[in-house]
Amino acid sequence: MASNEMEDLSKTSAIVGTNEFGEVLHIAAWTIAKQLSDSYPDLVVKIIQAPATESKVTDTQIKNFLSNFIHPDKIFNDVSYGNDNLLPGATTETVFNALGFMGSSFIRSEISKKFIHVCNKGKFEGLESKLSKELQTKERNKVLVWVRNNHDGGRGLSQAALVQLVNAITSQNLKPVLIGDRPAKMPKSVYSLIELQRDAYKQANSYLMQGAVLNACKKMGVFASVGMMSGGMDYGAFLGLPTVNITKYTDKFSKVSARMQALANVTYTKNVGFNPASYNSGHPTSTLPDEVISQVVKHLSAWKTKEGDPSLWWA
Repeated sequence: MASNEMEDLSKTSAIVGTNEFGEVLHIAAWTIAKQLSDSYPDLVVKIIQAPATESKVTDTQIKNFLSNFIHPDKIFNDVSYGNDNLLPGATTETVFNALGFMGSSFIRSEISKKFIHVCNKGKFEGLESKLSKELQTKERNKVLVWVRNNHDGGRGLSQAALVQLVNAITSQNLKPVLIGDRPAKMPKSVYSLIELQRDAYKQANSYLMQGAVLNACKKMGVFASVGMMSGGMDYGAFLGLPTVNITKYTDKFSKVSARMQALANVTYTKNVGFNPASYNSGHPTSTLPDEVISQVVKHLSAWKTKEGDPSLWWA
């Protein structure tokens, strides 16, 4: 079984649309898996010019980042998906399906070590002073809250849900740190790295710059992350930041998607699911179910008591 899985992985080519920020991160994780499977020389990454339905990631930004994981000669542009057997959205599932026999703890550790190593190269002038000014202390009591405005498929945070999360975090004597999209209205009693992260996003070395921000946050007392699935939040998870991913169930059996299950197996992520009929991110007053908030608090409270690399205590 294991040999067949490895053979399948060695034949797979990666494809990424240039406007898919998160997909690039999953491709990078996949290249690490390729190296673990000894099939790295066969890897080819194709960059497809996808429709610009969201804020676009440029070819330059993608190549600058992926060149830290694969030789740039193996990264090229193409015009269509062709007959390749790995399409956008399938990379994380492929990683775990092929390497699951190695054990989730090993895969998580290897991926996060490589991401941290790469992002340590990111040079962000004045980053430490900017973080110190905003976050004030290095006390380990801060949680990144990823703001994602309404998104196709209902994977956004309504204004009411954002306030819910902020209130739940502060009720545990923790400090919410907003990052990601600009909310319609800034909640009270929060720190914000939104503008800092958006500045990093625009740079040619966008990925390294954003990775540098997330790495530095951990040194300033950020010990966890929470929000709806997004590429930015995935980045922190790949960097070893314990993450609560709030995600809708895919069917009546109350299961999260195969991709989210796979993400939890290759990163330090816990999925908290909800019935899409109970929450509508497109409505500003729609709130998350109480059970979702309860599970978020449970995870954050447990992680607050832990020290050191999550590979030493993750369960």
